Amino acid sequence: MVWDLLAKMKAEDNRKVLFGKKTGENSSRNNKMDVYKRIAQELLPDIWAVSETTAADRIKNKIERISGDITKKFPFFPKLHELCASRPNMIPVAVTTGVGPNGRRTQNYQAPEGANSAAGEEPSEDLPPTQPEFAPASQATFNNGKENMQPMYPPVPSSTPATPTTPGPAGRQPQASSFGSILEKAKSRIPAKRTIEDRLSEMASESMALARKRHDDEQTFKSRQLDIQERELLMKEYKEGLIDRDEYRERLEGMKRQRMENNTGDAQTENSD
Repeated sequence: MVWDLLAKMKAEDNRKVLFGKKTGENSSRNNKMDVYKRIAQELLPDIWAVSETTAADRIKNKIERISGDITKKFPFFPKLHELCASRPNMIPVAVTTGVGPNGRRTQNYQAPEGANSAAGEEPSEDLPPTQPEFAPASQATFNNGKENMQPMYPPVPSSTPATPTTPGPAGRQPQASSFGSILEKAKSRIPAKRTIEDRLSEMASESMALARKRHDDEQTFKSRQLDIQERELLMKEYKEGLIDRDEYRERLEGMKRQRMENNTGDAQTENSD
């Protein structure tokens, strides 16, 4: 069943729909459900005769789970697929060298298709074989002069004589004074490096500011609590008949004026600090 299903999936009409068309191929008019039904009609004729949709769904599930079925019968399939199918070719077919004295060259590291090359035949090289000469260790250590150095490969004769190049007109160089002024401007824009003392003083000032703010918030909260308690006590006296309405209003206005004076005094103290 698995091999028959793989053969049907590799068919050209089915492959285009299931896995997508290749470059230069025309798209198919069928959708995946049509492909499932066509494969089910050939592989599951009994179920196809009863229900086409059921047969197509079974083929769909079989295709989606075909990797698991193959792994059950051949446990080495995932690792083998990882090693063989997902590794690119490490050896290029051909390498084209850059442009040199002898022009551009193409070296075939893999034989072209259809080429009948004998086994064990080594590729020919255009360069003549050379035998590099090495000096003894004692001589190479104490004699590093240029007169004893020999080229490893013979020089390649140039086809065209090299033409001497004439230096072009030199551009106008900026004056030294302008460089100095630019450097001075750049140095002036660089901020001075902060020392440890500067950082400690900044941290101390931030801590003092936080402590002062916390103290001010606590004082404000206490004053508001005290004001609320005084208002509640004043309202209690008024309800019990200890004071009349006019006296209640007068004492309430006095409390408001006192609070405004306290707030003004605190603001002046903060500005003086």
